[in-house]
Amino acid sequence: MVKQSPFQQDLFDFNYIENQVADIKKSIDKENDNIDEQQLSEILNNQLVILENIQQLLSEIDDNTKKKTWFNSKK
Repeated sequence: MVKQSPFQQDLFDFNYIENQVADIKKSIDKENDNIDEQQLSEILNNQLVILENIQQLLSEIDDNTKKKTWFNSKK
């Protein structure tokens, strides 16, 4: 291990570096939050489209079964 001289502490302001690192981490977290919100929004929109398709298919099935029962009841 290298022993630090007392003057090395004066050369670097570690608080400044630590503050910069903290600011960078905060900005990365904010970007990740934005990405997460965008991804969540896309997922929800995709689920909505899927549910609308399912509803349409179920409506068609219901209409087809009603026609069959009407047709069968006529016999």
